[in-house]
Amino acid sequence: MRYEKTNCIALDASPSGESDKTLLLCTQTFGKITAVAPGALKPAARLSASLEPFRESRISLWGRPHSFRNRITSAVVEEPFAGLFDSGERIRQAFECARIYAAVTPYFETDDVKYNLVRRSLELLSRSDNPRVITPAFTLRMLKISGYDFARQYPRARLADRRIAVLAERLARLSGDDLAFEKVDDESASRLTFALEAYIEDICGAKRRPAAAL
Repeated sequence: MRYEKTNCIALDASPSGESDKTLLLCTQTFGKITAVAPGALKPAARLSASLEPFRESRISLWGRPHSFRNRITSAVVEEPFAGLFDSGERIRQAFECARIYAAVTPYFETDDVKYNLVRRSLELLSRSDNPRVITPAFTLRMLKISGYDFARQYPRARLADRRIAVLAERLARLSGDDLAFEKVDDESASRLTFALEAYIEDICGAKRRPAAAL
């Protein structure tokens, strides 16, 4: 047993016992993990505010490597991504990005690139004029990092509508700052998102589920 410190972003949570909370975390040091926040469901609990969804926090963990029951002993918010909470659509897209990361990332896979991509996407969502563009761009990058090639391995999307393939290629090339203000019509964004969803379901069996508040 030992203490470890890492930066993390909470992606999902569920009650554990009467007052604890079990969290799904994207961490900088340990990859995707679960951990228990003791007493986080109690009114005015110290850990509660720091472990709200889509805040980057510095946490202390007590436990063993590769354990699903490590305990969070302290947490301090380092980046609140406050702009996310100005828009219901931004929050919805943040949950979609979290779901994609969880679907294609094994537990305990240490990858700074993935952590930085999750963090950067939340930053872009917090100020984007068109948050529906961020999610497919995030998905394309996350798939590539995870060893999947959407354009090559899922040709049905390209054959069905060449415009969607062109859009995917464009979003994959754009830098973050340009992406935050990229203009894409809702129909094209929806069709690309649908194609990506179908592809992820094929490779991961990741069924779409409604985003729910933590």
